[in-house]
Amino acid sequence: MHPNKATHRDHMHINTYEGNGRLAGKFLNWNIISISMDLPPTDLKDPSVAYVDLEELEFPLVIRPWQEGDRFVPFGMSHFKKLSDYLVDEKYALPKKAATLVVETNGHIACILGGRVDQRFAISKASTQALRIENT
Repeated sequence: MHPNKATHRDHMHINTYEGNGRLAGKFLNWNIISISMDLPPTDLKDPSVAYVDLEELEFPLVIRPWQEGDRFVPFGMSHFKKLSDYLVDEKYALPKKAATLVVETNGHIACILGGRVDQRFAISKASTQALRIENT
C-alpha cells in the first residue's frame, strides 16, 4: 500500500504536499500553490476545488466521510455549526449527503469537499501558500 493512499477502506491520509488518490468513487488531486488575494485563483469559487491556508494545517491530513457529531465553522461565520445541520440547510439530497467527504487536520474539519471551507482554515489576504484540493 502506498503511504499516501487509504490506510483504511474509507479514509485517506495525506502526508505530502502533492499527490492524488481515489476515495469513495471520487478522484482527488492535491498540491501546494503560492497565492495572493490581490490576484486570487481563477477557480476559487469552483465547488469541486477547495483552498485551505497551508500555515493552519497539521499533517497528516485525513480525508474521510462525514460523521454524526462533526462540526465546523462555515466560511463567513464566527460560530460552530453541526455538519448535519449544514447539510440539511444546504439541501443536500440523501445520495450526496452519504457521499460527502471532509478534510480533517489535527481533529478539526478544515473543509467539506464540494462544500464549504472552515473559517479557521480559509485563505485570507495574509495567506501566501494554500493547499489546493480538487475532487471529481
